[in-house]
Amino acid sequence: MKKTLKWRLDLWWILFSYAMKLKGRFRIAAILSLVSAVFSACIYFFVSKVVVGGTNSLIGGYGSGDYFAYVLAGMMITAVVSVGLTMTLSTMRELFWANKLEAMLMTKMGVGTYLASAMILSFIYASLNILLFLGIGVAIFGTSFHVGQGGLLVVLIILLSSFAVSGIGLMATGAFVFMGAKLGSEPVTWIFLTLQGFVAGIYFPPTLLPPPVNYLSGLIPQSFGVEALRQVLLNGRGLTDQAVLLPVLSLFAYCLISFPVGLMTFKAAMRRVESRGSLGRWV
Repeated sequence: MKKTLKWRLDLWWILFSYAMKLKGRFRIAAILSLVSAVFSACIYFFVSKVVVGGTNSLIGGYGSGDYFAYVLAGMMITAVVSVGLTMTLSTMRELFWANKLEAMLMTKMGVGTYLASAMILSFIYASLNILLFLGIGVAIFGTSFHVGQGGLLVVLIILLSSFAVSGIGLMATGAFVFMGAKLGSEPVTWIFLTLQGFVAGIYFPPTLLPPPVNYLSGLIPQSFGVEALRQVLLNGRGLTDQAVLLPVLSLFAYCLISFPVGLMTFKAAMRRVESRGSLGRWV
């Protein structure tokens, strides 16, 4: 039987329904996730009160210079790009250590379809986290965002950011096979996650960094996603504005490069393990 689009959609729906049933059965995890999100937002809210005299003057180009709104927008991007960077690798590693990977390769579904299902489900959860951060910021702390005017543009930026880093995540999954990174960190994910927290502008403007270092922000897609999202949510700018258009075009270019390369790396890794039968043991 051929793997048609309808077949894949039906399969993804089955996996999604199963995952949602598990989430519904173990409600304590959802409750703890909600509480953690509230506490994370509270931490940055009170940090913004501490640094109000210094940092706000450096982010004056974003809305009213509210540091809490500045960081909250960065956390929204972090919620989705972290999924794209780590989900395929963590799912592959989980299958490996559960001795299910070779069995999955022999099923009609295959590893690729299973990983795509896990990725889609995780992106749905991440999108809910974004809505949660927005709700917390507006309802609890009175933060103002330009959501109504740029809602569709926000969705576009999040989708492009997710797609761009998903290619990097596929490269990391290839490193799982080619470099034998079966436990702990592997270099691809480590590099991009480290740079994400340091130079992407999530917690502070990259312009604060010395010139040799702040140039690195232009090498990772997270920087473009954060900048575009802040311009829309905090400054109310549209796609025709150069401050939004340039980061969006950069994300689009990153998607055209990173995802095909990541997909080729992943397929090459799968061909290698299928020919060598090396996924049932440590290599």
